[in-house]
Amino acid sequence: MTDVFISYQRQSSTILAHMIKGALEARKISVYLDVAEPNTVGRLLDHIRAGIDNSSVFMCLLGASTLDSKYVLEELDYALNLGKPLIPIIQEEFTEQNTYHKNVQELLDWRQIHLHDTSGQFVDKSIEQIVEMTDSYLDSRSFSPGLRDQLVLLGKAIERLTD
Repeated sequence: MTDVFISYQRQSSTILAHMIKGALEARKISVYLDVAEPNTVGRLLDHIRAGIDNSSVFMCLLGASTLDSKYVLEELDYALNLGKPLIPIIQEEFTEQNTYHKNVQELLDWRQIHLHDTSGQFVDKSIEQIVEMTDSYLDSRSFSPGLRDQLVLLGKAIERLTD
């Protein structure tokens, strides 16, 4: 099991994704970061699905062109369908819009961390906030299961009663 899956668009977020990965791993938080060439077939690859399936938290880096990436949007859709906790990282060049696709809006409704990666202001502080937020999601996971997990356990209990 991996603690965090990092979704990012290579053009705008590669360096930042690696910085965050390094900071998380330095705190013994395991990270899935896909560095293979993008899939040219146009569907989410099995290893990406498995990476999301096996992660506890889905982190999405939002840069200038992130929402143009069909891969990031597919990863987000898949993570939402699994009920993963989300951590949106808003990069300095991300442009707010008036309306978003439903899944993007759901991502943005989670607690955001704004990172001034272009100007370089407060990057270390923002990375520390990312690590702390990730820690808090991972800690809460071990104490109280989420609604999705509770429903799965309830379904299994009902199956046992009806057998």
